Amino acid sequence: MPYAFRDGAVGYFTDGMWGSVKDDAQRHAGMPFKLQQLRASFAQMCKDQGASIEAVSRALRHRTTKITEIYYARIRPEDAFRELEDAFDRSRRAR
Repeated sequence: MPYAFRDGAVGYFTDGMWGSVKDDAQRHAGMPFKLQQLRASFAQMCKDQGASIEAVSRALRHRTTKITEIYYARIRPEDAFRELEDAFDRSRRAR
């Protein structure tokens, strides 16, 4: 995940920074969790907001979209049907 440092440089969270974020989140949530669960939540939230699977996959640093699609971010059935309906509507209007 990108991080903006105080000097304006942009980098990525270090392991130590993630540990601190995780500790704070666990304290607020009142329950333990694994950071891997945050990756899946992040990926699915991005997909649900309309991000392409390619963008989500790249953000997770996967080489291909296959792992992203199988384990992290799936298109929800209602979104898939809406996308197909939109495609058919565009096709009908183009005639």
